[in-house]
Amino acid sequence: MGIEEVADEFQVWYIRAKIGFSIPKAFNIGIGLATQPYILTCGADTMYSKKTLETIADAVIDHSTFVMIERADLPETDVDITNWKRLLSIATRRYTLCPGALQCAAKEWFMQVRGYNEIYSGGLGGPDDDMWLRARRDELKIHWLPWETAQALHQWHPVSPMKGALSHLFVLEPEIIQNTDGWGHGYIS
Repeated sequence: MGIEEVADEFQVWYIRAKIGFSIPKAFNIGIGLATQPYILTCGADTMYSKKTLETIADAVIDHSTFVMIERADLPETDVDITNWKRLLSIATRRYTLCPGALQCAAKEWFMQVRGYNEIYSGGLGGPDDDMWLRARRDELKIHWLPWETAQALHQWHPVSPMKGALSHLFVLEPEIIQNTDGWGHGYIS
């Protein structure tokens, strides 16, 4: 089954854009095209516990809420991904505030701040950290969901050669509004 068939089966949009590898641009295209009042961004290399979406929905209090969850890393191994208990037993929890597992906020806020900072074209933590810091600077209510209620397991993959390549661009006090010269690769006006 191809990705288009999977998208159709689960009633999700599959958007193919010729943007090169850019997690922030991909997120921003989705933000621009979304029709619901809240946006949830997550990585394709992460699996979530069954109750995660329900827990996130309950945590979104209003348009000033920014929700994130902790994640754990799976080892490099061939493992049955349908056995959640087994996956949890072999995963290594980060125990740090790692904003990269999932982020959820009002579409209105994402639009106001002009999405994820597209300068972090390779992804690799920069866009997530930057967005979390911008949400905090904009005084959104940061809501970290407890591990027991929402779990994310990051699947092992080789470390990208881009890892750390953009670290010199990262700032601890980013401007709240980014991408002032355009964003979303032409999908957002």
